[in-house]
Amino acid sequence: MYFNNSNDRRSNNKTMAEMERQQERLVNMYNNVFHAISNMETAGEYLATRNLLNVFSKTEGVNTFDVYKLRKMLDGKVTELLETNDKQMEIKQTQIAEIKAIRIEESTEQLKELDLRSNNVLYSYMMQLHANGIQENSDRRKIGNWCVNSTRVEAIALQKLSALPQYSGLFNERQRKVIVEKAKNPDIVKHERAIQPLLEEKQSELSKLFMEGFHLRRIKKQVSNDLKNTMREG
Repeated sequence: MYFNNSNDRRSNNKTMAEMERQQERLVNMYNNVFHAISNMETAGEYLATRNLLNVFSKTEGVNTFDVYKLRKMLDGKVTELLETNDKQMEIKQTQIAEIKAIRIEESTEQLKELDLRSNNVLYSYMMQLHANGIQENSDRRKIGNWCVNSTRVEAIALQKLSALPQYSGLFNERQRKVIVEKAKNPDIVKHERAIQPLLEEKQSELSKLFMEGFHLRRIKKQVSNDLKNTMREG
């Protein structure tokens, strides 16, 4: 609610009706700014609210203290939105961490068995390849076929083979990526694919919250400067 407490003397050539119209206009403008600030929910609504406030502050007959009250109210509103934004980001980060924490683990026995079986396959591969670059093109073709058609155990064996200096140069980057994927537990791969859309959704929401917080912090500086200027003018 607007109350003009100004004791400024009106010019004698103004009629009472003109003064009443001016007062009514100021009341309506004050209330419009008040409601705009009260209803502000995002950084995107700030500019229109600030413009309303600036127009009000430059209107003839306005009381500086009423301008100060509205700027103070806007400053508090932006602070409130920033606090809400920080809490929302914290919640979203916790949700992402919880999603990532859901894992499918393999037992030590399963991993040992995979290691033993892949070692046997590794030895078999080594027996089929040539050392010291002899028939290198033939060996590259063999490795290419093995990578494309490998089972999980074979993919693990191929990873071990690619780590050996004498065979490392026979693998290209695409093949390395293929065997990394094929060496994964199928259940883990299914799980990762299942949670990926949800994870991307939450990360997208977090990015939007981050940008909102960034804009609000810029707004906060501007609002604080406007408030200081109004205090100096008063």
